[in-house]
Amino acid sequence: MPLGQPWCNGFVESFNSRICDDCLNMNSFEHIGVARTIITDWKEGCGEYHRHSHPGYLTSKECAQN
Repeated sequence: MPLGQPWCNGFVESFNSRICDDCLNMNSFEHIGVARTIITDWKEGCGEYHRHSHPGYLTSKECAQN
């Protein structure tokens, strides 16, 4: 299977889709500093508040503490 194809890594494809839908497509960035701040806020919010089905519907933060 050739590398770089979408079906090679479903996790990355899912992440790319989620960040585009939840963050990038909903914001317009005036400059790189604003983009970094918004993306960092999204990333931290996803890790602290978004529940994931794999580790028993825990947030990433809760899973790391267990």
